[in-house]
Amino acid sequence: MDRRRVGLTLVLLLLADSANGQACGGMLTAPGTATSPNYPNDYNTDETCEWTINVPEGSLVLLTFDSFETDDDYDFLYIYNGGSDTAPLLQSFSGDTIPGPITGTTNQMFLRFTSDGSGTYPGFQFSYTATDTQVCGGILSAPPGGTVTSPNYPSNYPNSAICLWTITVPEGSLVLLTFHSFETDEDYDFLYIYDGGSDSALLLNSFTGATIPDPLTSITNQMLLLFTSDGDDTYPGFQASYTAADTPVCGGILSAPHGGTVATPNYSGNYPNYATCHWTITVPEGSIVLLTFDSFETDSDSDFLYIYDGGRYSRLRPWSFSGEKKFIPDPIISTSNQMLLLFTSDYYDTYPGFQASYTAAVDRCADGSHNCAPQETCYNTADSFTCAVCQDPLGMQSGAIPDGSITASSTYDSDTVPYLARLYGRGGWESEDSNLGDWLQVDLGEIKKVTGTITQGVSSGEYWVKSYKLQHSTDGASWTTYANSEGTEKVFIGNTDYYTPVTNLLDNAVEARYVRFLPQTWESYMSMRAEILGCNLRVDECAGGTNNCSPQATCSDTPESFTCTCNPGYIGNGVTCTGKGIFYLLLSVCCQALWHIRTDN
Repeated sequence: MDRRRVGLTLVLLLLADSANGQACGGMLTAPGTATSPNYPNDYNTDETCEWTINVPEGSLVLLTFDSFETDDDYDFLYIYNGGSDTAPLLQSFSGDTIPGPITGTTNQMFLRFTSDGSGTYPGFQFSYTATDTQVCGGILSAPPGGTVTSPNYPSNYPNSAICLWTITVPEGSLVLLTFHSFETDEDYDFLYIYDGGSDSALLLNSFTGATIPDPLTSITNQMLLLFTSDGDDTYPGFQASYTAADTPVCGGILSAPHGGTVATPNYSGNYPNYATCHWTITVPEGSIVLLTFDSFETDSDSDFLYIYDGGRYSRLRPWSFSGEKKFIPDPIISTSNQMLLLFTSDYYDTYPGFQASYTAAVDRCADGSHNCAPQETCYNTADSFTCAVCQDPLGMQSGAIPDGSITASSTYDSDTVPYLARLYGRGGWESEDSNLGDWLQVDLGEIKKVTGTITQGVSSGEYWVKSYKLQHSTDGASWTTYANSEGTEKVFIGNTDYYTPVTNLLDNAVEARYVRFLPQTWESYMSMRAEILGCNLRVDECAGGTNNCSPQATCSDTPESFTCTCNPGYIGNGVTCTGKGIFYLLLSVCCQALWHIRTDN
């Protein structure tokens, strides 16, 4: 058969498949309509379809469903408030309840549909267009303030609702939210409160059930409320009033050097349910914040103290603590002159909470009083400082390593996914069956020098890894198990509880992009949090300004070092460059002219 005819046949077959609904996902520009595969016939098993919807800047995506029917609790449609799955999740849908109209807060929306290996159904059809207003929620301001309620209040809110309210008060003020009633389907329908104008900001707290939350204030001059309901029972919802405030209703704006004490409300009696408290500690410029705990006792994995390195929310070195009479956290040291503390409690058990003292400390690493060698990094400690060579945290705790770069051989459930395995993070990773051979893997993004690890158990209970091996790879395909100097695979000593971090330094550094933890023994379940220590393979002297090139030279980075080349009009070895003078310039021009005459002839 003619090759052109074969090619045409293949193209026509592909087009026919697309016309019959086989195409799955795509980039969409409003307005339009999209469906699950094969709609209105049943979709296939083991489907994964992704759509990204775009509308003009300044507009919002409006999603309207015409039908919806999937295998309940097994096949899901996830909707994200942005252009990818790194954006905040607005809602997930499963079953046969048709969702109401949905808008986000940006000009993009990302949808992912997944089906498992069992039953299939017709799926869904939705239309998408641009809009200027929220279908549920609104843009609010204070003064004058006002009231916000769930849809249909005081009657029951609808199924599959997604509502967003953004509240703004003048710069320098805080948003004060006071609840008058609250009743939702416990553990299924939620109100999320964010500090800022989007749901990618700091989550202050989330509420569900029938307990009326205490008043709460924002940290900045904006607050975002996100209400979601599922496809089952509905309730009256909530009513709250909002206004501007000057100070936090729980917490405070604190300063040193005199220092002071910070404690949960009612300490040392039990703190209340649904408390949301935040403290901003500021010390003089050039100093750092030292936080020392006197006591700590909260409802484990339910009530948390979060600490951020800076005066506002940042993923730079966040810490989280939760637990019942198990430990007192080590002193916390900031890297700047500010520290933010956020305490949240849920609607279950309450405990005495915590008390800590804060003061200003000398930044020995910044004031030049340390004696670290040029190749060492200085780290402040509670009493002084320490020097280390290539032992920088590589990004698990700080969030510099993206969620998608943390993977595992298996996962127990959605609450123990790999990206929760960040040192001091909330929760942790747990293997599905806790079998020998299961692993947690971290992609560092590029080949780095790896010099050590830090591990913790998970904050959700009495689970930790007692011992583990390490594997490393430069390409993710060929793996080497770390061995001691005798060539025996090394088994690292892990944790003895779920909260104390344990550091293991390698006898010999390795160069790797990928690092795998292979637990060998564990307490109850294979569960862990981790950090990887090391540094970049080499310094870019040209970018870092540590080269010795002349100001009249160009620095060029090389795999091993760098080179210096004198700029045009200068001569020398690159470290020293001197002007050529008018004679050399004229000679250069003449030589170039003679060369062109010769080549033209």
